Amino acid sequence: MEDTARAVREKSPHARTERREDAYGEKQDYLVEFPGLTLDELRDLSDSKAINYIEGRAIPYTAIVDPFTMKQLAGARGVVRTKQLTALIQTELKGLRARHGPGIDRKLWDAVLKSQTQIDLLLGKGKLHAALGVYRDLASQTRGRPEVLRRKAALSLECILDEAAKRLDKMEERIKQGEGRKLAADLRRLGRALAGTALEKRARALYSLLKSS
Repeated sequence: MEDTARAVREKSPHARTERREDAYGEKQDYLVEFPGLTLDELRDLSDSKAINYIEGRAIPYTAIVDPFTMKQLAGARGVVRTKQLTALIQTELKGLRARHGPGIDRKLWDAVLKSQTQIDLLLGKGKLHAALGVYRDLASQTRGRPEVLRRKAALSLECILDEAAKRLDKMEERIKQGEGRKLAADLRRLGRALAGTALEKRARALYSLLKSS
């Protein structure tokens, strides 16, 4: 973290990267030594509060941090081997589970993230109805689950409704310009898709406007 720029400049093997696509299909430079972490993310981490966890002047330094309070639970100076790191984590994990419960199943977490990405990609292609379909599955997956998962579903719904509101705005403008007949089927379909959301009433009102125009 401290010498990222120098490591890149001097082509250190620790800064070696592999170019791969991320979840959105965009090319990213991922670090070979830390799979899943990009060079930009490492730079961001170096500029973050992570440095405040270092105790003493010796680096590298590894800190085990409570994700609920962001307070350090344990630390180790120098190079930490896999077995040592695993033991540190397992010890603190027992305490966290005792205080907060078993946590979230990794498969469920990954599935929620995948659904969020899928919704973003569908919205980017203008496929609003398909995005709503994925959201309904996501809402079902996260119902009754921890707040962090329900919040992710809520954020995805906000993105969908923002796009839907823009589409309804355009439809309303076209209806006022006398193009209502061309929009009847699309508006009826959109209204059905928005059933149960905050935009359901607006879609119905717009369809009534169309019928009366």
